[in-house]
Amino acid sequence: MQKNCSTLIGIFLIGISALLICSANRSVKIQSIISESNFQNKFLTSFDFDFSVFNSVPREFGPFTRWWWPGNDVENEELKREMSLFASNGFAGVEIQPFTYGLNFAGHHDKLKRQYSWDTPSFYEHLATVMEQAKILGLIVDLTAGSGWPMGGSFITPDSSLLTLAFADTILKGNQLASINIPRLKPDSSMTGEKRPGFMLFKYIDTSFAKLQAVVAAKCLRKEGNQQIFLEGSSLDLQKNINGDKITWQVPEGDWKIISFWSMPDGEVTKGMAAKPHGLVVDHLDSNKLKVFYEHLFGERTGMEKYCGNPFRAVFNDSYEFLPDRHFSKELLQYFKVHRGYDVIPYLPVNLQKGYNSAYGPVLFPDQKPLFILSDEDWRIRYDYDLSISELLKSQFIAPSNSWLGLKGLLHRTQAYGAKMDVIGNSGQADIPETEQLAGHNSEGFIKLVTSGAHLYHKPVISQESFVFMGHAETLTPQKIKILADKSFASGVNQIIYHGTPYSYQTGEFGEEGWSPFSSPFLPINFSATINESFPFWKNIKQVNQYITRMQYAMRSGKPKTDVVIYFPFIDFHPEQIANNPEEIMPAGNFEGVEPLIQETVLHSDQTSNWFRKLWPLVNKLEAVGITWEFVNDAALQTARFQEDVFTINGNDYQALIISEVPYIQLQTA
Repeated sequence: MQKNCSTLIGIFLIGISALLICSANRSVKIQSIISESNFQNKFLTSFDFDFSVFNSVPREFGPFTRWWWPGNDVENEELKREMSLFASNGFAGVEIQPFTYGLNFAGHHDKLKRQYSWDTPSFYEHLATVMEQAKILGLIVDLTAGSGWPMGGSFITPDSSLLTLAFADTILKGNQLASINIPRLKPDSSMTGEKRPGFMLFKYIDTSFAKLQAVVAAKCLRKEGNQQIFLEGSSLDLQKNINGDKITWQVPEGDWKIISFWSMPDGEVTKGMAAKPHGLVVDHLDSNKLKVFYEHLFGERTGMEKYCGNPFRAVFNDSYEFLPDRHFSKELLQYFKVHRGYDVIPYLPVNLQKGYNSAYGPVLFPDQKPLFILSDEDWRIRYDYDLSISELLKSQFIAPSNSWLGLKGLLHRTQAYGAKMDVIGNSGQADIPETEQLAGHNSEGFIKLVTSGAHLYHKPVISQESFVFMGHAETLTPQKIKILADKSFASGVNQIIYHGTPYSYQTGEFGEEGWSPFSSPFLPINFSATINESFPFWKNIKQVNQYITRMQYAMRSGKPKTDVVIYFPFIDFHPEQIANNPEEIMPAGNFEGVEPLIQETVLHSDQTSNWFRKLWPLVNKLEAVGITWEFVNDAALQTARFQEDVFTINGNDYQALIISEVPYIQLQTA
């Protein structure tokens, strides 16, 4: 196994309490290092701090709000009225999200027809009204990539949708010349039809869309329980034994598992989509499919091109809440061989696990284990597979999104997490990386994964989905906003985005405040605040926003300077597995001892959460003596330069690299 798994050092690094590689350089140099393409974009212009500006900061440095529309059931005059409210209360801009969360899906036919008319001429007429009004008022507008998330649409066909690795298997007895049909996928009856109208998960996709990728044979050793089958060594690639639909093979002694692997549309439906039929999620690992998707939503047919750059700033992609059992790409097998240095086909069985790549895997499939076991080193195969998918998300989704949108004069803003991947590196790839306070329990550990990537790769604007906590809907106050914003600023965020503002919408089915998508009688969960005229502290919001605006101006000036970086080795983690620092404030959004903790977050202990628990005492010692810190990933470390007393990564100078309690390290990094 060691000669095949080139990515990781095969032995665990036990007990490295804090290995520091130091330099004595403490000079701070203000400079702008932004990619050439971004020099052209006015929204990413670098500048030095100016006290005269700080006394009266332009509104363009203010916070945004996520502006939820009930699909397309909106009116032009109300849209213009609400835009004026945003402008007069210190908001710099809005991000428009048309969707159907929290609405009554059994409502009146005419109402439903209007709600579900996203991506129609009427919808783009409403957007044009907003764009024209924004130019008058000096507001900035971002649009989500479609309706709901992850991005998709009714126009996405199964052969353009997200893929999963599926399998079929059979048993062969040894000591015979066997000639059998390739095991084929069976329809999954649990996935027929659509589930839960408000939280669409899957559509049934006929297995005729499946494409054979490989067939292997592995000798069975034993079975434990109903979940895991132990196989002997690596499996055998039977490609040379296939003729048409038949496998002809001289079977050695023993019982042999024959496993066929197929790429298959996973059937995931975009959640909350304001269109019928509900559409599939587009393949995020195929840049050609991606470009067709963007052209449909933002190309000539929509009329949006004339607004690109003014006032239309960016397209937003929410966190990657994908649901496949195991991600797959048409490029994966060849990409893996080139970039990992070995053929993954004989090791594909160890990558089969129900819900492994589901964004909700820790909750929906907490007790799942890999279906097949080859050896104690299987985790290294899964790491290499995860790393390959992570790199493909960067090269096939994030980078092409930047490029296609950049040609239109737009930026790409995204929450580069949710999937198992290099959050630091992929966040640093986006034009505007975004983090949030809902995922990761508002932990500075989670927030800093995103802001560290932004600083490593010189991204001057770092946004955050802010002031949102599970179970704490409508509990926000100006005091909380101030404390939570300061915590975010201290972690590197410099653009607050309120979560959020519903369009004023009353159908007689809600309380007097009207529709609030995440605090609704039609949903079993609640979170978020309603930042509009129904907010009890709306009269204070302008003053609060003035404070945020001044802080964000200061935070975006100059160039970030950090004393030390801490090596973060994990890519196979979920934000929910990041343990909070016991000394940080308001991880669940409540004042401890003053208001109740409405919903306790259950943290499933694993090596990532345990690593954070061991790390926090060290971090607290650093902060107690005024040493600033951030995380660093493998890809960035592999470009580091050590010259005399200077430790430099991508133009950033640091005093030390801290390697603390890591369970493994990439070979090239070491």
